[in-house]
Amino acid sequence: MYLRATCYVSGYNFEENEKKAGYALLVQLFQMEKFVDPHTPSGEVQFTVAYWRKANAIHQWFVDNVQDGVDDCRNAYVPREKLIELRDLCQEVIDSLRVDDGSVHRGTSWDAQGQHEHYGHGQVVVNPEQAAELLPTQGGFFFGSTDYDEGYIADLHDTVTQINRALGLDTNWEFQYHSSW
Repeated sequence: MYLRATCYVSGYNFEENEKKAGYALLVQLFQMEKFVDPHTPSGEVQFTVAYWRKANAIHQWFVDNVQDGVDDCRNAYVPREKLIELRDLCQEVIDSLRVDDGSVHRGTSWDAQGQHEHYGHGQVVVNPEQAAELLPTQGGFFFGSTDYDEGYIADLHDTVTQINRALGLDTNWEFQYHSSW
């Protein structure tokens, strides 16, 4: 699961010298001098600014809120306002949670005797109702645990941190969400 930031770069004569120099540097850095059209000196730069693995509640939020409910592993434009909405929702859920010591699912293994579930000591959410209402987990192939436990909480904290970092980019940058299962 990736959040990517994309920025248009231009080397047109009407651009400020700094922007033209930045474009020229990128062309040189990627050895594109022989390949770019000199009459249309422009391009895009893209960086991954956030990454999640099996954060199924976060993935489902993107599907529901920026992919029109269609989970098809395509690139989907994410307005800044939606990132702020997700960040604030994660923080609201974090603030509502009460945790206690408990048994946490650590994984599943298979052998000749069959399937084995593995549990260990960890933190579990004792009041998952609001989390389930506001930012529910989502089951599915390769989607990870659907438990409201320390993994879920870590995904929420990670999301807040990553979105805050991404929002530090100026408004010349646009965002896209992409998942691959």
